[in-house]
Amino acid sequence: MGFLGGENRQQPVLLPQSLAELVPEESVARVIDLWVDSLNMAELGFVGTEPSKRGRPAYSPADLLKLYLWGYANGVRTSRKLEAACHLHVECMWLLGRLAPDHKTICNFRRANAQGITQAAAAFAQFARGQGVLRSKVVAVDGTKVRAVSSSRWLAGEAKLKEMAQRNIEEVQAYLRALDEADVAEDAMAQANASKQATRRALDKLRAEGARIDECLQQVLAEKRIAAVTSEPQARAMKSLRGAPGYNVQAAVDTNTHLVVHQDVCTDANDSNQLAVVVSAASAALGEPVTVVADSGYTNGHHIQRLHEQGVEVAVPARAKTNTRGLLPHSDFTYQRERDCFVCPQGKVLEFVKSNKGGMRVYTAKPSDCGGCAIKDACTHGKQRHITRHPHQDAMDKAHHRWQTDHTLRRSRGSTVEHFWGTLKTQILGGGKLLLKGLQGARIEIALGTLAYNLKRTLKLKGNLWFREAVGA
Repeated sequence: MGFLGGENRQQPVLLPQSLAELVPEESVARVIDLWVDSLNMAELGFVGTEPSKRGRPAYSPADLLKLYLWGYANGVRTSRKLEAACHLHVECMWLLGRLAPDHKTICNFRRANAQGITQAAAAFAQFARGQGVLRSKVVAVDGTKVRAVSSSRWLAGEAKLKEMAQRNIEEVQAYLRALDEADVAEDAMAQANASKQATRRALDKLRAEGARIDECLQQVLAEKRIAAVTSEPQARAMKSLRGAPGYNVQAAVDTNTHLVVHQDVCTDANDSNQLAVVVSAASAALGEPVTVVADSGYTNGHHIQRLHEQGVEVAVPARAKTNTRGLLPHSDFTYQRERDCFVCPQGKVLEFVKSNKGGMRVYTAKPSDCGGCAIKDACTHGKQRHITRHPHQDAMDKAHHRWQTDHTLRRSRGSTVEHFWGTLKTQILGGGKLLLKGLQGARIEIALGTLAYNLKRTLKLKGNLWFREAVGA
């Protein structure tokens, strides 16, 4: 027997197939088309929602948003590859009605619509809540690092930045001298004017570079960084990226459906100042306080206290305290709430004396109690023992107790948010590296990736028919 043979390429077809017949009913392209058509693009803040009365008609922002969502859902992010897809991919042809914008138009849309894209990602959480998909009110919060556009070779420390700043000043002065010399050369006027224009352009470029170097130098000096990224000052060297420049992506994910309730991008190297920010936004998206579970990287007493005041249940483990000097650990001392004091293992009292600059409450034993203590050498190297307590320790203890006792909630954190990170980095961002520079560029990409993920996830959970009924199509 022979092999399977295809159709004759020259065979005419009396009733040709339509594009709609070539796109499966369960394709994510159909979900993207339905959902984007249900949006009010002007209210979300997209640019160019009103057609121009003059000149060539522009592409609709809705069509370009559909193109980007389809691209991110399929791991296609560059404007040139999206342009090619408009000519080659059947789903893309169907989605845009055979429109084929050029790569410059596609690229400009993404850069010009940071607000609209971010608001569109937030609007999906509202849509899912309105349709009863987000009902558990329990979210897992976590962060991950993604690589910036700039590479490690653009990292520079204080000494190198000062050297670059001095070299930039010398180059600027050289161009200023060249302009002065051009002013003197009045005999060759046309040639002098052309030379002056080129010199001014180069001078403007040097001054912009100098401003960027100064910004990086201020970051290193003010924030005590080891190095700054000269080509992308908003990026930061991340330890988990082996020192490469990157950004910190935060997400609050529903533990029941694995849908992302809220996402954001920051430049912090760790997550300690992000808990209240992310959870407050997630609560606003769901319309009521949530229960949140996070790892010890989010342990921050001020944030936990703020969330408790908002009615948010928090499950966060206490951060392990190190004892490098080998003395009696903090846990060996008993806190007595009624008297607001600590009692040491030998029964001596440590009274509250002051609050330090960081707000920690300091408790101190009497020198006479410590002087004759049998275990003094194992307790302190000074005249007396000091113990500190966080001003919001009660809220932190409550959050730690919830983490320890609620095993189901604790296990749900990793299985929920890590699922999203894995999909985002491997299938959507193609290895976890961004294409757009700056914090705003990172937020655009993460918003597009999150929205594409949520649409695919909802399609898997509910199906195309449910989606059609939900948007009223």
